[in-house]
Amino acid sequence: MSTFGDLSKYKQNTNSYTIPSYNPRQKYSLTDLRKDEEFNKVTERFLTSLGQGEDVGDLFGYFRGADYNLGDAAKMVFESGKFTNQQKTDYQYLRGKFDNADVGG
Repeated sequence: MSTFGDLSKYKQNTNSYTIPSYNPRQKYSLTDLRKDEEFNKVTERFLTSLGQGEDVGDLFGYFRGADYNLGDAAKMVFESGKFTNQQKTDYQYLRGKFDNADVGG
């Protein structure tokens, strides 16, 4: 009898797909982001366009709020539907940098 975790009944054929190459990104800290002039410039432009603050500390709060608070996440989803192309580009850049930063633990 198969269980939820029993994968033995599935044929495993590693020749049927190609695993893409992976180049690990350089890790950096949130402190590094605070010192990054480009990151700060884009942060200010993005947050002021949304009326959500203007500095890196505000951005960290904005992203963490959406990650850990259902109400903030819903608000971000609603707002993102109205993003301009510039806001979309800024968000993708900022979110990518933030998500790849070592936030400690």
